[in-house]
Amino acid sequence: MKNQALTSRISHQDLVAVDTLLKALRRAMPFLVALAPKERRRRELRIRKLALAEHALEGVRENRAVLPPYFDFEQFEHDVRMTRGLYNALLDLKQLVFDLQATLAISGSEVAKGCDAVCGHLKAAAKMTPGLRAITQQLAAVRDPSSTVRLPVSTDFEHRPSADPAGLPGNGGIASASDAAAAGLHFP
Repeated sequence: MKNQALTSRISHQDLVAVDTLLKALRRAMPFLVALAPKERRRRELRIRKLALAEHALEGVRENRAVLPPYFDFEQFEHDVRMTRGLYNALLDLKQLVFDLQATLAISGSEVAKGCDAVCGHLKAAAKMTPGLRAITQQLAAVRDPSSTVRLPVSTDFEHRPSADPAGLPGNGGIASASDAAAAGLHFP
């Protein structure tokens, strides 16, 4: 593959560190809940509703006397602030996902070109090397869109070490932002 500019800038250690940081980020958010898709759609927060809540909060902050005594203003204020923080975190994560998808598209394109070249070389070599014929037949079957032959797809990247990567502190990986900082990695 001639054009390896993108993937040559990514190291195995980078991917291990990202995986570890994502797991640490998830552990740092024990308050997250899972909802069924139908329930999620029913409860989905619209930005206009959040903006309305923020404006209502500002409006009532100076005029608390309009609220009945049983209304917990401090709890409402806390809920609005935390919801805004969660929404901002979601926007940041969506941008990260968008950038990751774009990077994956470029990397995938490079891999597809390389795969085509490798398959072509295997096919040519199989004419003179009988042991390669079975491999090229399997690859041809997988490449055929009408074929039911499928290769197993791993969701785990192949070279993930079972122990901590060299240079990264902690038991089982980076467990906190301070561990990440010590490893030279920083959360924005």
